[in-house]
Amino acid sequence: TREVLTHARNGHPVFVEILSHQLYYNERPACYIMINDISARKRTEKKLRESEKRYRMLFENMAQGVFYLNAEQKITSIND
Repeated sequence: TREVLTHARNGHPVFVEILSHQLYYNERPACYIMINDISARKRTEKKLRESEKRYRMLFENMAQGVFYLNAEQKITSIND
């Protein structure tokens, strides 16, 4: 599986995922290729990274002490 950035006919960027398999069909070698548009997923991943960056900046620079506990009551994160 490969992820590739290409462009649509209108020039807009499009991320695609390419999956290929070699196989035999009627006892002859063949290749199966599937191409999926993953542009929406890539946009969502980018928004998630940006949101995480904003959260980290806020968490790390707060004047108040903040910490997170997991279900076992162990500290998982704490700011300075």
